[in-house]
Amino acid sequence: MRFLSLLFALCLTAAASGKPPQQRIIGGSSTSISNYPFAVAVLNNNRLTCGGVIVNNRSVLTVAHCIRGSSASAWRLRVGSSSANSGGTVYNVNRLIIHPNYQVFYTNNVGILRTSSSIGFGNNVQAGRFAGASYTVSDNQAVWTYGWGATSPTGSMSNQLRHVQIRTVNQQTCRANYNIISMSVTANEICAGNLAQGGQDPCNGDFGGALLHSGNVIGISSWGSTCGFRGYPAVYVRIPSYINWILANA
Repeated sequence: MRFLSLLFALCLTAAASGKPPQQRIIGGSSTSISNYPFAVAVLNNNRLTCGGVIVNNRSVLTVAHCIRGSSASAWRLRVGSSSANSGGTVYNVNRLIIHPNYQVFYTNNVGILRTSSSIGFGNNVQAGRFAGASYTVSDNQAVWTYGWGATSPTGSMSNQLRHVQIRTVNQQTCRANYNIISMSVTANEICAGNLAQGGQDPCNGDFGGALLHSGNVIGISSWGSTCGFRGYPAVYVRIPSYINWILANA
């Protein structure tokens, strides 16, 4: 499946330069937009670039590093379709909003795309249910993520929406593992994956897609080491840390 021209992770030896982006959802299976009616294929010049989550009828949440430095007119948002390349409805974008404290290598990695016209809601198009500021998730909880990124590290993008169930990872364990390769996990991020075995992750084309716990959007995919690499789970923006900013700007 999923979340660019850089690898989801350059190789581990390149990590010292900062947080490289991750690349694709692997280890998952095909699914339908009816299971994720808030999922958005974020298109740049009509090519899948990132994922997104519908916030309301005029705004879609994604990661800042996806849209940073670009023009709003280059972006399109496909909603209501299991396919990244056809179906549903495509909306133009007229404004990009980047978190004012966003920094390269993905600190405060949240952004919003505002549509030129209202998004029409229906069975396959709905706003996500976002976790509130006090929402917490304990370690080793079942969570889901989705996207249209590649299904293998060297594969092409998937036209069909795919998803994978993973587990939340203890923050201190995740932070300690990434510290070994000079990468920092902050308190405003959450880790999830298959820590012991790897092989289940989001990646290129999936950036900005939701991490879901009991149907609530608790994160959006942001970065990681080599996609699916054992011991280095994907890192997600922690939605409760940013929900007030998101709602104020959507």
